[in-house]
Amino acid sequence: MTRSRPPLIDLPGPNPTHPTTSATGLSRRALLKGGLQGLGLAGLSSLGLTACQPAQGGQVEPQANYGRREPVPAELLDKASIPTFPNTRFFADRPSRDFAAWLDIWTRQRRNLGLASTKPMDAIAFSGGSSEGAFGGGLMVGWGQRGDRPVFDLVSGISAGAIVGASVILGHGYEQRIQAAFTSNAFSDILTLRPTSLLFGGPSLSSAAKLASQLEEQVDDAMIDQIGRAYHAGRRFMVITSNLDQQRPVAWDITAIAASLHPSRYALVRKVLLASAALPGLFPPVRFAVVADGKAYDEFHVDGAVTQGLYLFPGAQDSLTTVRQMAPEMRFNIYMVINGPILPTYDPVRARALNLANSSLQTLLKNRTAGDVKEIFRIAQFFQTPARLTFLPQDMSQTSETNSFKADYMNKLFAYGQERGLKADLWYDRFPLI
Repeated sequence: MTRSRPPLIDLPGPNPTHPTTSATGLSRRALLKGGLQGLGLAGLSSLGLTACQPAQGGQVEPQANYGRREPVPAELLDKASIPTFPNTRFFADRPSRDFAAWLDIWTRQRRNLGLASTKPMDAIAFSGGSSEGAFGGGLMVGWGQRGDRPVFDLVSGISAGAIVGASVILGHGYEQRIQAAFTSNAFSDILTLRPTSLLFGGPSLSSAAKLASQLEEQVDDAMIDQIGRAYHAGRRFMVITSNLDQQRPVAWDITAIAASLHPSRYALVRKVLLASAALPGLFPPVRFAVVADGKAYDEFHVDGAVTQGLYLFPGAQDSLTTVRQMAPEMRFNIYMVINGPILPTYDPVRARALNLANSSLQTLLKNRTAGDVKEIFRIAQFFQTPARLTFLPQDMSQTSETNSFKADYMNKLFAYGQERGLKADLWYDRFPLI
């Protein structure tokens, strides 16, 4: 018997009054050669989880509905929650009461399971990276094949990194799922664009219905049930989205949502993953229904990379006091995977608006991620535990080329990452010098 599910997403479908433009031929080349490759650094369009046509049978919010909102009032921002999923999210930019409550639940659970000890936990953080997320996916597969990849206690992911993290939190045996996510899809038609929709007040150039449909296949109900079992084993998987209304990053405990047994848990897990990949302008924001002081409101969330380059704890240094006070036994072996280059690179830019905007955005994203990496190294120093970093070399990156979204490029990056994962010398133990 087929199990019915609540609506997966609230997204705009195709509008018959707005002609679509297939992202092939000259129109696609012009678009990709312009600004979207840079934007794609933060997105997931390269995973084959791309927006083309609405999912069959899916319930899609009409485009006009995006203007009908009940945003959370400023005085209630700290009270907004999803009542059916308490203690599953908090702001990722600084410690809060919600973070303290989440940390208390986790530490008490680990103590009850007999996991609290002086032995450091293993934690890994994945950045976003669009097509270059294939590097992190291949890295995890190769490391697993080498045989000494830990079963991580804490996994965090942003955008493309969240797709990798969803399998990594489950331990070994999911390498084929990681590989399929990055290498089994065709990229001849990346998007079906609706540029005229912007003239009519639309929220994006493309629908994200196909993206949602692909997420439902990649992260199916059985996998989400397995993620819930990881929660009961004392492990945590965090995904970052950006709350546009507050301009702040939000950390979602996907393991806690999956373990809740609430009927809508499957939809919410995939909805968070979708939001973490919803590149503003290209895909519409994802709407979350929340409650504050007993009244219903909504929030708009987009790509986590808009507000966070890499995540371990909220506010990094500011959260250390909270962790040390509440869980003095918590120590970590930290691994960081950057799905793209991280060091400054000499790359003369053409004096054209799109080229300048593209280069500026890439520079912004790269420097913010570098700042997050340095902050996590300081966390490791505070905890007196090791931290390790790996990233994609600049000479392997082709984000400025139109073929950065092609299947052969994805396969090349996956194979390179897999080769690196099989080796023992892939980690830096400090931020590399320029």
